[in-house]
Amino acid sequence: MLCDFYEHDGKSVVQRYTTFAEYVRSQSLENLYERVPIINGRKMAEVLQTKTGPWMRGALDLVMAWQLDNPDGSREDAIEMVKQKRAEILKT
Repeated sequence: MLCDFYEHDGKSVVQRYTTFAEYVRSQSLENLYERVPIINGRKMAEVLQTKTGPWMRGALDLVMAWQLDNPDGSREDAIEMVKQKRAEILKT
């Protein structure tokens, strides 16, 4: 059973978790689950000049990923990104 607490690299589960938790804190991701996309679905459909549909989930995920990569980005920046990736977004 003791072997279950160690990975191949010799780090214990506790050490790996501690490293992960420190990373989450250093990146200010503690409350990530509370964040919402900077652009809502209605605005996304308006920007892309289309109706909402199954593609919306992937599009909102893309916006959230953009937000995490661009923490100082504005709503207008996100809208511009959506316009640039229109073809990619609508094919999903």
